[in-house]
Amino acid sequence: MYSEHTAVKVEAALAVSELLDHQVAIEFIRPGLENILKIFLRIMDEIDFEDLVSALRKIVDVFEDDIAPYAISLCGKLSEAHVRLV
Repeated sequence: MYSEHTAVKVEAALAVSELLDHQVAIEFIRPGLENILKIFLRIMDEIDFEDLVSALRKIVDVFEDDIAPYAISLCGKLSEAHVRLV
């Protein structure tokens, strides 16, 4: 079973994706995108949860023009997650 700490991290990650419905939040998050992606990928290493993948998809969609430098690590982590789930 997962710890309460893990549950809090997952909820926080999901909340970040919900903030992306607001332009002000998008501009606030943009400078920290690299750190947010690293944290997302770390959480995904801890827990396989489909909602995290959906939240990450939303981040990629919103920041599509900024995501290129992180594409290789994102693809690698997502393929690892896919292999674990299959």
